Amino acid sequence: MEKRDDQDPVTRITRWTTSISLPKVTGPKLNQDNQQYVVFGEDAQGTERVYAHFGTRAEFETWAGIDPLWKEAKSSMFRHLLKNPGTRDLVIRINLKAALDRGDMETAMELCRHLSPEARAELTRQSQNEPS
Repeated sequence: MEKRDDQDPVTRITRWTTSISLPKVTGPKLNQDNQQYVVFGEDAQGTERVYAHFGTRAEFETWAGIDPLWKEAKSSMFRHLLKNPGTRDLVIRINLKAALDRGDMETAMELCRHLSPEARAELTRQSQNEPS
């Protein structure tokens, strides 16, 4: 990642894009040579520009694990998503199913406690209607 001397530092991440070319032949391998991960940010004056650019998933994941602005942006995105009760219940239900699938009843019960009363009632109705 390069920074020109005449640019103010990026103060927050605004968006990111990912593009991956699919293989030309059928198979499980993606074209590792044609991947792009671009993260945009804005400086204190509100000017948006490329903050980081990576050509492989490994580079992106390494960077994402240590960059403080990325961690802040990711946390902010999840906080925003979880403010909406419907989205929050959806995220909890996805994680609840994953916990049940792996047999983790303790986590499943904890997640269930965090569902909205409406979502918990719906889940109870669904489980009562399932054939044993």
